[in-house]
Amino acid sequence: MKKLIMSGQAVVNYLGEHDEIIYGDCNTAAELYLEDEEFCQMSLTLDFPEAGILERAEFYIWYQYQDDGKITAYLDDSVVKLSEDELFIHFRLSEKIKRKYRRFRCVARLKGEFPPNILEGGAFYDLSGISVITRMPEQAIPPLTSELRMKGVIHLNYISALPYKLYFSSGECELLSDGIGRHFLRFPYSFPEFQVNDIESTLITGNDFHGEEYYSLWFICVQISEDELLMGFAIFDDRENYPHAIGGFAKLRGEIPSTIQRKVLL
Repeated sequence: MKKLIMSGQAVVNYLGEHDEIIYGDCNTAAELYLEDEEFCQMSLTLDFPEAGILERAEFYIWYQYQDDGKITAYLDDSVVKLSEDELFIHFRLSEKIKRKYRRFRCVARLKGEFPPNILEGGAFYDLSGISVITRMPEQAIPPLTSELRMKGVIHLNYISALPYKLYFSSGECELLSDGIGRHFLRFPYSFPEFQVNDIESTLITGNDFHGEEYYSLWFICVQISEDELLMGFAIFDDRENYPHAIGGFAKLRGEIPSTIQRKVLL
């Protein structure tokens, strides 16, 4: 027996062999069901006429499970609690057709009753109310000509090597723009366990996220209201004393720059 617990919207992209977007931004309704008081199943429509795809997809989420429809969902280290009754989820789908696979990348915004077995740990980010705020000093602003456009909060997760202990950092963040159309996300990151306490000013270009001393694994930007953005990223930091992957999500409010590429989930 299953019951509907959350509903909302999703944006789906159809991916190529190297994870490039072939057909993008299918906006569709999404529902989350609780089955047997234990398992979570999501339902949405894959609609890409250019690729000859129009089908209702149902798949289990928050654990890998191959169902009869041969659609498997994989979490991309991102389940964000936006409020007491609202979730944002970033995930991938893989569908086996004969001997080939079709792959999709999705973001969904759902509202309703939280599922009992929500994924936590390094893949969970709580932006509903950060309790510890680290205020940034006035210095360390990127270019001198930068203009403050948006302010908000950020949550960073870091998972160490064995024994895979989770560390987190949270605080305020800012979005700034310079005079030549570039945008920067500025945020503190403090991990006392690694003697790390600093401020980053990172360049956002298109659908990518660039830093001077680390590599970006993925970056997403979603507009969630008329004046709010949700930004997510995973980075591999190349610093000698901090060599592992970090995941982060920021929720910002203010004037959204028109040149920032984003998906829309109002």
